[in-house]
Amino acid sequence: MNLVAGYRDGSSDSEVAGTGRCAFCANDFPEEQRLCRVGDLNVMSPLGQVVPRSLVAFHFPKTGEGDPCFANRSLEHAADLVAFEEVADAFHRSYGGRITTFYEQGRAGGGRLLDRTGFRHHAHYCSWPGVVDTVAAIRSVALGITVEELDDIARLGASADGRPYVLVRTYVDGRCAESQLVLPTTAKAWTTLEDFRLKYPLAEQLGYGDFRDWRTRMPERTHQTAREFHAFFTA
Repeated sequence: MNLVAGYRDGSSDSEVAGTGRCAFCANDFPEEQRLCRVGDLNVMSPLGQVVPRSLVAFHFPKTGEGDPCFANRSLEHAADLVAFEEVADAFHRSYGGRITTFYEQGRAGGGRLLDRTGFRHHAHYCSWPGVVDTVAAIRSVALGITVEELDDIARLGASADGRPYVLVRTYVDGRCAESQLVLPTTAKAWTTLEDFRLKYPLAEQLGYGDFRDWRTRMPERTHQTAREFHAFFTA
């Protein structure tokens, strides 16, 4: 892994927001917000952190646009996603944590490239330092879903089978203890999985509703995570 770039102040161009321009594809992130590379994935300290030590891994394409979800090329990204899990979990455990939750909202799994506000979907994998009931959070907004076991991330594309999805994996004491794939079983659930923001109900679970939206931009939390990650990474 190689250390890469750093932070910005969290500003953005509001005129660009509705154009479908993707910050991930455009590499439009602050100096030092990106922390390291894991294979073909960039690891970053995201804005709007609900709790410190949350990380995101994303694929930055060398040319053109990035994948809208990891299911599209799960065979190619599987090893890097697992490597990211191991790094993020080790980072969390280095500060005394035991459980790390990972998830990807594959909103574009069903083929929609833009959300309803005009932002482009891009594959990014989130880590949360702690216990959150992700499936319960999804059930609170989408009743018509099924939950399948998915031990091998390389099978994500085949298992999603052209549907929007949520991939959820939990590490306990340094090992993956649970791996699940949430899929829609009704047209309404399909639309809900394409549209909703999973961070919102997860933040409510933890009692941090005020920090659930990245647009609240709490730079001190982003900076704290970056400082702690660099200390962990260079130890």
